[in-house]
Amino acid sequence: MGGKAARPPFLYLCMLILASGLLFGGRTEPAAAMMIGPSVLDGVSAFHSNGSQVRVDMFVPRDQEHPLPAVVLLHGASGVGDGYLIYAMAERLAETGLAVFAVHYFDAIKHGNRAGIGRYYLRDEVIADAIDYVSSLHFIDRNRLGLMGYSLGAFQALERANRDGRVRAVVALAGGMDGRRVSEGVESMPPTLILHGNRDGIVPVNRAMQAAQLLEAAGAPYEIEISNGVSHVPRGKVFDQWMQRAADFFHENLTVRGLISETVLLRTPGRR
Repeated sequence: MGGKAARPPFLYLCMLILASGLLFGGRTEPAAAMMIGPSVLDGVSAFHSNGSQVRVDMFVPRDQEHPLPAVVLLHGASGVGDGYLIYAMAERLAETGLAVFAVHYFDAIKHGNRAGIGRYYLRDEVIADAIDYVSSLHFIDRNRLGLMGYSLGAFQALERANRDGRVRAVVALAGGMDGRRVSEGVESMPPTLILHGNRDGIVPVNRAMQAAQLLEAAGAPYEIEISNGVSHVPRGKVFDQWMQRAADFFHENLTVRGLISETVLLRTPGRR
């Protein structure tokens, strides 16, 4: 989970040019990419939602002989930020053979508090568009698509999974279910994994327990794991355990085991 090495100015400039061509040129397909070392590709992708370009960081295993299972990854209320947490999550999952797409879903919300409750369903619409985009990629198996969210992203992932039959598995980290979902109940959910710390001071652990109770009442398949002594941000061994747990869960529910390879990293410069 360590920070990334600083990029050489020339490479960053090249990346910025590629990103500008995409973000301002109206493209929706992955941009051309450059090789950074023997096994890593660095580039940018985006799709349209709510009249805006929404950036996507792509972490894709090299071996694409078969359509790959995909995971749409949703950040928390602070956005992607410097990526130290969200990109670490994406890389860990991609290393196991999953194509991971970290979506900057705040990009489509131009005014007001992008993380506020009043933008809940607008964020959900952007995430639905993200699933449309990922499902359209030629190297992705649209029948093997999962969602993983952290904090606010976990709330959004659980909401979208309840409303979208394309989502075949969902992992919620340090999150819960929206109050309206608690009131209305759960209609239909794919296999769900809930991971939470019992010392979370941002999203209390009772929100995870509440989500599990709703899934239980609906007869939905779920697993829950509460980590003792863990706060809102998983670190060190707990981070490793959570990522391995999430990867195993997705492989169990999305893909045939054994398709593990090198990772191609497609990452967006100019993060916000």
